[in-house]
Amino acid sequence: MYITYAPELQAVAERHRVVFHSFADNTQLSKATRVMDIQAAKQAIVNCIKSIQDWSSSHRLKLNADKSEVIWLAKLSEADKTLQIDNTMQKPYTQMSGTSAC
Repeated sequence: MYITYAPELQAVAERHRVVFHSFADNTQLSKATRVMDIQAAKQAIVNCIKSIQDWSSSHRLKLNADKSEVIWLAKLSEADKTLQIDNTMQKPYTQMSGTSAC
């Protein structure tokens, strides 16, 4: 069933100018931005997630915020690294699977 929904979800993300990538039933949203524009990028992601939640509800599906992660690829303040979505605070993913030196 997920495959039939994926194109609709991609359209939701595109309306918010957020990049959508999906594999099986996992979805990744991303947005490239300059550090000085981080607040606008965060708002775009939050608005996109809220639209996906609304879309999910209308299809009797549930977005599981507890399984969601945020990964930042920049040096940001702690406040800039969190996303507030409804009553859930999404904190940045901090676990490192391993390190290597080149």
